[in-house]
Amino acid sequence: MARARKASRPTITVTSTETELKSLLESFGLRAIDFAIGEPDLERVVLHVSKPGTFTFPANVQAGERISVRPLELAGTTVTFTIAWDDPK
Repeated sequence: MARARKASRPTITVTSTETELKSLLESFGLRAIDFAIGEPDLERVVLHVSKPGTFTFPANVQAGERISVRPLELAGTTVTFTIAWDDPK
C-alpha cells in the first residue's frame, strides 16, 4: 500500500458508505480489514478494523517501512482510507 515517509506513528482514517464494514467472515469473529507492517510474507498485523473511524497504529514505523492493507472479503461496501504520518511516540 505505502511506505512510511518518515519514522512515525501512523494514524489511519477509514471512511465507508456503510456504518459497519460488512465482512462475509464476520460471523467467525474475523475483522473486515487488517493493517500490517513489513515486507510481503514477513508482515505482522498491527491493527484490525471493523468500522469507519480514525485509528492510531499501536507501534511506530521506521522511514521507508512498508504498510499494507488486507480487506477480508468485504461485501457491497466502498471503503476509503488515508494515512497521517504522525510523530513517533
